[in-house]
Amino acid sequence: MPRVLAPLHAYAQVRPQIRSGDLLLCAGSSPMSTLIQHATGSPWSHVGLLWRVETLDRILVLESVESIGVRAVPLRHYLENYNHTGVPYPGVVCVARHSAFPTAAPPQALFAQEAVDLLGTKYDTREIAAIALRIVAQKLGIPPRVAAQNRRLICSEFVAACFARLGVQIPSDPRGFIAPKDWAECPDVTLLWQLTAPPVGPPLEIGG
Repeated sequence: MPRVLAPLHAYAQVRPQIRSGDLLLCAGSSPMSTLIQHATGSPWSHVGLLWRVETLDRILVLESVESIGVRAVPLRHYLENYNHTGVPYPGVVCVARHSAFPTAAPPQALFAQEAVDLLGTKYDTREIAAIALRIVAQKLGIPPRVAAQNRRLICSEFVAACFARLGVQIPSDPRGFIAPKDWAECPDVTLLWQLTAPPVGPPLEIGG
């Protein structure tokens, strides 16, 4: 598995530079994260969208997570109080940017509308298992079969649905799925920062 290293910055230091439409890329250590990492051969296990709400002085993470579905939470919770546990997210948290995301307000509004309309959509846990099965089938020489569309979404599908509203597609896995890896390895996506809450330590390497 390749090593991935992003410049380490305190959240407060880079917060003013984070834009609506930026990507949150994570490499976690939970059982679900580990399953995704092994299934896709990548350190990346989660992707979400970042959105600035200036009137509230908040940066929100719009994401699809297991047991909850599509939700919105403050980004700082990832660094200080993930899922109200009193500790940071168990893993590496990075900000990335897709070069095709518009800076003009009208298309951004379409993007935000899609994200809001999908709030509450259930997480598709079965899709993770299906991805693993498709990978095993490919190794056995069995042609991949694309699953039928449904209204349940894994994290990477949620992000893809929002970008699709703008006519932006990313290269997906030929075996018939979109994973966090596909967002991280998209040529139009640049990894900007690895976020940390104070104190700042040495950068963490993902993978091995």
